[in-house]
Amino acid sequence: MEEQFENGEIRLTYQVQIKPWFQGLFKKIANRDSDIINRKLQLDPLGESVWQMIDGRRSVKTLINTFQETHQLNMREAELSVTAFLKELGKRGLVLMKEAGEKKV
Repeated sequence: MEEQFENGEIRLTYQVQIKPWFQGLFKKIANRDSDIINRKLQLDPLGESVWQMIDGRRSVKTLINTFQETHQLNMREAELSVTAFLKELGKRGLVLMKEAGEKKV
């Protein structure tokens, strides 16, 4: 879920399943039956700009080029920033990436 605040900031809320080895302890401590918890990710202005460009059609290269132009960075800085951000989103399960030419199933 995406929340956009009046000041333009974006906060993402997503669900995470608790690791099986931790579920019993979590259920006792939190007094909950569910093994799903909600996590929140507050985006900084640079993260917000990348997040808003992600549409499922743009390539990573396009995201990097647009980010570089928008924020007037050198290409290496843009590549590092965008790829690190996308990797973090991927780890959290918020984005999936496919190889160029890969067909959707």
